[in-house]
Amino acid sequence: MGIKLKQQTGTQLTLSLWDSCPTILHRAGLAGLWMVLRSLSSRNGEVISWNISPEADAIALQWNCTDQEAMTWLLSQAYQHNAEKGIIQIPALCDNLEPGDVFTIHQGITSVFYLQPKVIKSRGKQTVALEIDEKTLEVTYKALEYYPHQDLRSLKTYTSKGAFKPHIPIVSWVYPGAKELHVALGGKTKIEEIPQGLIALAFAPIACSYYRVKSRLKQSKYLWALIIPDVENIDKFAQNRQRLGCEIVGYDHYYASGLSDASLRYLTAIAGAKTAEAQAVKECEVWVFGKVPWSDQTPIADKKRVALSPEIRRQYALCENNLPNGVKVGKNGTFISICFGREIAAENLVEGKPWYANLHRILALSTEYIDQLNLERSQLHNMKEATIEQGTIKPNATLFSDVFAWIIRGLYIQVGSSTVTGKKPNFERVRTNLQMSIRSVKTQQQFTRWWTQLLSNPACRSNPFLQGVALGEFNQWVRDNWEECLSLAALAIIAYKSPWKVERTRQILLAKGLEMPHKEEELEEAIVKESTEIEDSESTEGFALDNEDDEPC
Repeated sequence: MGIKLKQQTGTQLTLSLWDSCPTILHRAGLAGLWMVLRSLSSRNGEVISWNISPEADAIALQWNCTDQEAMTWLLSQAYQHNAEKGIIQIPALCDNLEPGDVFTIHQGITSVFYLQPKVIKSRGKQTVALEIDEKTLEVTYKALEYYPHQDLRSLKTYTSKGAFKPHIPIVSWVYPGAKELHVALGGKTKIEEIPQGLIALAFAPIACSYYRVKSRLKQSKYLWALIIPDVENIDKFAQNRQRLGCEIVGYDHYYASGLSDASLRYLTAIAGAKTAEAQAVKECEVWVFGKVPWSDQTPIADKKRVALSPEIRRQYALCENNLPNGVKVGKNGTFISICFGREIAAENLVEGKPWYANLHRILALSTEYIDQLNLERSQLHNMKEATIEQGTIKPNATLFSDVFAWIIRGLYIQVGSSTVTGKKPNFERVRTNLQMSIRSVKTQQQFTRWWTQLLSNPACRSNPFLQGVALGEFNQWVRDNWEECLSLAALAIIAYKSPWKVERTRQILLAKGLEMPHKEEELEEAIVKESTEIEDSESTEGFALDNEDDEPC
């Protein structure tokens, strides 16, 4: 490894990413240790001496005092405590963290590592007001008087002479989920660590990141996401993580709609403006803590490994721009509204699928999903057009989407023309009938019949988007990709906007020599007005996060 320290008496330990750190949490912990040591560079040699390998994959430590004295000093520098507010403070992240970051780190550590209430000393819950986008959000947190990472004393780490024990029992606040499986076997199933492993794990909370999660797809069972970076170069990671800590991102940045959204938000944030080759972290694991029927605690509900490729990064940037969360004011005060469309998109992107994949199946699960996505129709439309403009949607998929939008328009016109003068056209029936017809399609043969019936409807004939198209080739693609087409159809129904009102499709229609008939303008205005009324209903409603319920006991 090429690490050299002056030859002195006392303890010398080497911690390596590849030898001392068997898990991703160990490796993240080693990076967290280096973050602390970097922040203490002016005090190198005061109590502990250290050096890093040229490959930035190992750290050598040396001290002349007892192991207990050395670790007590190091932990006191790493983990501090604001006695007035009762919050955890980690100087290695940044000297002047924004309040939103401070409380997110505090809430994250207490909600992920300190699930057992007996390991901490708390003086109960307190509330703090944070300013976000000129709105005041009240945040509830558990105020602490003591937390175990400050000294590790509850682990029985040392001998009576202050030396490390050769094997040290590990508990869940050191490694989430760690516990003795069979107590009756007299300790044979205890999880133990050597000193190097314990030191790495002790600093894992510093390198990890924490996101509040409210997933509609998981029915709100997810509460917190622990993001564990897959570190290969501890110095490069430390520089990027400490840079991120000093950037102002806002408390709402740490709210995610699901596992994949939290992971991609973290990976893109820590990458910053760097290219894929220069990224400090290209992959991470996300451990989600949530409610399960068989436990009153908040155990690990799910795990996932997520990688950030250049293409995923590009498409997720479109999600951030077009499917944002929002800080809103409702009946019960200010809350952070979570975008359901963003959850669907992120889950698909990490699987290498189009962002709208399986939308038709999701909508078939619950009418609540349909209602929520109806509230997000403008964002979904913008996302669709942005991905078309960026070329992330296949040409045939774009064509199908345009063809289906024209079909919807024809059905709307049919309903509007048959409505008695003075009465409001029932456009909602058109949407409901189309959604129900999609739900009934289970096989390719049923899809072919459904698609043929739609195209044969008098209101849907003479589709201008099919003019000049090699129909045999297009129809073959539609049959081969029938499930994707159903998702595109579901998206077109929810995010409908008249092809005459979308600049891209309007130019296509004009290029074909078409003009919007004057008699249809009033009908188009009625459709737009109805869509606007649906979206306006979101002004005081949303998917809020209940701070108190999300805190562990």
